[in-house]
Amino acid sequence: MKVNINDYYAKNDSKVQSTKVKKVNKKHHPSIELFFGTLNVIVASIIILAALVLKFLGPILNQLLNYDFPFNTNPLIFLSTILLILGVLLELYSLEKAKDNDRKVFALIIFFFSFFMVFSITFVIIKYSFNWLGSQLFGFTEIGMNRLFYIPTIVYLIYSFFIVYYSFSLIRD
Repeated sequence: MKVNINDYYAKNDSKVQSTKVKKVNKKHHPSIELFFGTLNVIVASIIILAALVLKFLGPILNQLLNYDFPFNTNPLIFLSTILLILGVLLELYSLEKAKDNDRKVFALIIFFFSFFMVFSITFVIIKYSFNWLGSQLFGFTEIGMNRLFYIPTIVYLIYSFFIVYYSFSLIRD
């Protein structure tokens, strides 16, 4: 088979029409934000309920244990309330996303509230130390100074930074 090279160099008079590719915004289902918000609400509600029960039953437990633990749950209730509000905001964001309304306002509120969450846990760490949960519940006893009480602080701090990143991605959505 012979190929004529001149055919490749000859001008083609037919006009090539370019087709424009339209970017279609794919609608994401808001189930992730709804699940995430519901999870935050459930966890925060359980923690708040347990802290309130511990706060009111603290004197009875002290009499039963024959020891004087402070059972100060105020920082725990404060941080859990922040988590509860954040969960409600995420659920409101998912509802606005499902209705296909403008949800940038909720995303911006979540973003600023996540910074408040980071500031709050940082304030609690500076005021009480990384072992704030143990020292507030059990005082400066051997139980209260246990290093296992570092874990909730570290988890909450990491989670707070994750929420900042996640809320920034909600703004960009």
